Amino acid sequence: QADEDPQVDRSVAAFEAVARHVKKSVSSTLGKKPRSKTTALVIDGTPVGAIKRSGRALRLDLTDVDDAFAEWLDARAQDVLEELHDRWKGET
Repeated sequence: QADEDPQVDRSVAAFEAVARHVKKSVSSTLGKKPRSKTTALVIDGTPVGAIKRSGRALRLDLTDVDDAFAEWLDARAQDVLEELHDRWKGET
């Protein structure tokens, strides 16, 4: 289990979960590939990274966030991902 193995980075596991979900979602669009798109991410008016979507991939890069927030997000990434997925399902 990832939580018990100190070699497994939780953020990597969370990213892989997002990637699997995006792959399933994209495959359901009958092969239509979205164009590469990068969107800046901002917190309280300050740029903190970007999200990039290309082909069947979705990449989230947070490059300038508070260490305490990064630790909080790292510890809760799976829960946050599932919450976002549930919100998405409720909107579609």
